[in-house]
Amino acid sequence: MDLEGKRPLPIWGVYRNMSMKVSRIKATSMINILRRRNVFFWLDLALVLLLFIILEPIFSYRPAKPTVLGIYGVRQFVVCCAVVVSGVLFTVLVFVTSKQFSMVMFLSIAAGVIVLELVVRYDEQRNEWITDIWRSPRPYVEFTSQPDSRVGDVQINELGFRGDVPSMPKRNEYRVFVFGGSTIFSSQIANELQALFHGNGYANAKVYNWGVVSYVSGQELALLVHRAGS
Repeated sequence: MDLEGKRPLPIWGVYRNMSMKVSRIKATSMINILRRRNVFFWLDLALVLLLFIILEPIFSYRPAKPTVLGIYGVRQFVVCCAVVVSGVLFTVLVFVTSKQFSMVMFLSIAAGVIVLELVVRYDEQRNEWITDIWRSPRPYVEFTSQPDSRVGDVQINELGFRGDVPSMPKRNEYRVFVFGGSTIFSSQIANELQALFHGNGYANAKVYNWGVVSYVSGQELALLVHRAGS
């Protein structure tokens, strides 16, 4: 017993009391800090939360062959790390900087988003003609390229495809049609195949590039049945 007749507290009891006091002080300090923040502080935190909500599909996506941690692809993992680090750094800056800096950060990001939106909208309107060139409505196949048009050095014929129009009647011409999407459309496969035929003695062979940007297998089948077959 001590001089006052009271039993001394065990060491663990003293530590627990001190920890509780420190925790109360920290909680009180944090509450006071949050109370002193202006509305831009909360708006900045809302931006961080919105960022993670928008990019949530990147975190939840599971590739067929994950290589990092058994769940992520390499590029996906790098992007996820960049997003997390950026969000953490931004949050730390929001907490440790002044009210004025919080306001500047929010207004800068808001202005950047507005400018980006305007640029995207302007670019879509400016390039609207390109969409029309790739989407000229056609029966059975949905669409072809715009007939009798030109994109750069590529000439689109009256049927909506690259190169020459097959002549009628066919006579003794041996015709090969190459179907596909943008890869076929923008390639020289048809010319290379034709050169290969000619080099092997098939001078009457003619290869046509009927690739159309964004075509899928169903459209290619319809193209074979309703256009090339006729």
